[in-house]
Amino acid sequence: HTCASAPAERLPAGWSEVFITVDDLPRRFRIYLPAQSLEHRTVAVPLVLEFPGTTDSADKEEARSHLNETSAAHGFVLVTMEGEDCAVAEPDNVRCETLRFNVALGARPDPGRAVDDLAYVRAVLARVPALACVDERRIYATGFSRGARFSSFLASDLSDTIAAIGPVSGLRFPEPNHVSRPMPIVAVHGLDDHINPYWGGGPSYWGDEGVIEA
Repeated sequence: HTCASAPAERLPAGWSEVFITVDDLPRRFRIYLPAQSLEHRTVAVPLVLEFPGTTDSADKEEARSHLNETSAAHGFVLVTMEGEDCAVAEPDNVRCETLRFNVALGARPDPGRAVDDLAYVRAVLARVPALACVDERRIYATGFSRGARFSSFLASDLSDTIAAIGPVSGLRFPEPNHVSRPMPIVAVHGLDDHINPYWGGGPSYWGDEGVIEA
């Protein structure tokens, strides 16, 4: 699979930081380009979207996962995204406090939060083709903790784009679920996880169900 032309912007191999605006809110993401993707700039390669846990920056998630090392070894493009937790305190007063994606119980967005992270993902996906030649048939999502729950949400509400997900310590079944086809999932979860217990329980924001029900 190839792209009709090389990406319009030429980034170096390794990490680059990109800034965009989504619904008037400044957002950023970090993109890792393996050297292979620069040698053949019209050859489409897979894209992996990575989502950090609550209060974690993109940089912290990268330091935890080391997915860029896997990207370098296998030639896929990696994009690490970053949450913005904004509450609507009153009309025209949006207050942003901490780094987390808008995904709550049932792996659905919290209507009390002001950020549309699905729009953020769509905006990033629209921006990436100018930076790298990616195979639109092989776009994957992964994340840790809340980022894993957000990946679960994308499996439901972006199933026309996301080929598969690989959540770590946070798989949930979005309800209601809008998946349009069977979704391949590789889930990783520790049995001794006390924050998000495999069998259920833990903090109330995880809900009543455990990973096994998902």
